[in-house]
Amino acid sequence: QPTDDNNNNNKAASSSALLASSSSSASDAPPLRRLPPRKVCLMIEPTPFTHVSGYANRFKEMLKFLAKAGDNVDILTVDAKTPTHDLPHEYRGYPIRHTQGFTFP
Repeated sequence: QPTDDNNNNNKAASSSALLASSSSSASDAPPLRRLPPRKVCLMIEPTPFTHVSGYANRFKEMLKFLAKAGDNVDILTVDAKTPTHDLPHEYRGYPIRHTQGFTFP
């Protein structure tokens, strides 16, 4: 009867083998345009477009790849703090619509 240590070692060895056999690089990624363009609506709160942060970087990176795939994206976001004239109206060619939103007391 195998012990827990042996089971864990076997799992680790099989995981390592799986990773080694499936290791991929950016060049191994599937073609982004192999499927027809999708229609995507992002409703994001708070807005990632008026400040720099990891949160903002994730959305901007996602939009970069949606653009490479040719997807159609509509963005609706909330920003009650930034003056209206300073709000961005597009990112990577995608329109950004803003609403004032509200906060609870």
